[in-house]
Amino acid sequence: MSTFRETLIALDACHSAIKWVGERDLETAWAECPRGHWMLWLAEMAGVDRASIDDALSDIADVKLGRVVGLEHLRWVSPDADGPLYAQIVRERIPVALVAEALAVPRA
Repeated sequence: MSTFRETLIALDACHSAIKWVGERDLETAWAECPRGHWMLWLAEMAGVDRASIDDALSDIADVKLGRVVGLEHLRWVSPDADGPLYAQIVRERIPVALVAEALAVPRA
């Protein structure tokens, strides 16, 4: 059984993401990841259904454009604040179980 870090290396993830993951398992990394674009990349590479990815991207675009439809709890965040906000949106739209299933990585 390979580690999540080994899975990222096999997928040719960027050095920064691999370094950040360290010894975290998928579930912990998904819950703690501060970079939404890393999460979207992983979802895409894993083969998560396109509709889930598009939902996350659409919500990120809405926030970036100042339209927070359906995400009222995020209104306090500036549209210019990206990293952690985008990661939160990805977590809400793409559950870790979808990524684990697509990667066939056992969850903790």
